[in-house]
Amino acid sequence: MSAGALSVDVVPLGGLGEFGLNMMAISCGETTIVIDAGSMFPEPDLPGVDLIVPDLAYLESRRGQVKALVLTHGHEDHIGAVPYVLTHVSGPVYGTPLALALVQPKIEEHYIEHGPGYVPVKPRDVVTIGPFTLEFIRVTHSMPDCVAVAIRTPQGVLLHTGDFISLRRNEESLHFTKPPLTYWAIAASVTAFGRTEWAVRLPMAL
Repeated sequence: MSAGALSVDVVPLGGLGEFGLNMMAISCGETTIVIDAGSMFPEPDLPGVDLIVPDLAYLESRRGQVKALVLTHGHEDHIGAVPYVLTHVSGPVYGTPLALALVQPKIEEHYIEHGPGYVPVKPRDVVTIGPFTLEFIRVTHSMPDCVAVAIRTPQGVLLHTGDFISLRRNEESLHFTKPPLTYWAIAASVTAFGRTEWAVRLPMAL
């Protein structure tokens, strides 16, 4: 930690130890940013429940200070709760073009007008939000247009990977095609959050 610098609170609001509800709040001073806003589909033992969303009490306690919602990609477990979260967000929604496009029907279905708007981002874009500086990093996943987010804070760098897949060519070798993530791991003392999945790349018959 940096002595004398503002403290940084990292508050997972869902997605830990469960499939779905991916959502994390990061606060420093009077600024909070939210990474992802995922939902979860109910199990059979919850009849009559259509959708499960994270507990938003923390965002309610920070009302007026939630300056951005940042989306890593467009899967439901990362964007499904966006319509329920937007009323707590006083700043823009940042996301790749595909993620934002997948969010729009949800916004229209709930008749929401989000005044601060929607900001498309691409890998290597850098955005400053209060004491945070965010850099978007391309990652590979099971859908296009996915990013990780490196977040510079007064206490160091947080790396939120979102979801990404690394491909194994075989059991002995690893095909890892994300130099930006490697750069961030080497360049700074990084605290990382996220989930990776492994996929096997089978030899192609010629």
